[in-house]
Amino acid sequence: MKLLSVILVVAGAALCLVAENKTQTVAGNWRLSLETPHGPMDGSLLLKQDGSKLSGTCETGHMGSLPLTGSLENAKVSLSIELPGGETFKLLGSVEGGTMSGTTDPAGGTWTADRK
Repeated sequence: MKLLSVILVVAGAALCLVAENKTQTVAGNWRLSLETPHGPMDGSLLLKQDGSKLSGTCETGHMGSLPLTGSLENAKVSLSIELPGGETFKLLGSVEGGTMSGTTDPAGGTWTADRK
């Protein structure tokens, strides 16, 4: 019975460590590629992370440097880029290792990003 208790405690601790390791870290510099209805666009993301809250900048040749905010829940990422004129462009997707990808909102585009 004592051995079973020890095994259960060790298994529980291992599960806690696995769950803890699911927290993604996306802070840093990323190469961004967008496929839009208006054609491809490349840029970069500079992300800062405070828990699940994200902030930073998105830089493209067409728009310059734009502020962004967002969130990261498990492997799901949501970035809101503030466009001139008060509009918002969103990148919605997921993170897997050193790659992020997903769709854009307004709809019609896809995006990928990889760590620099």
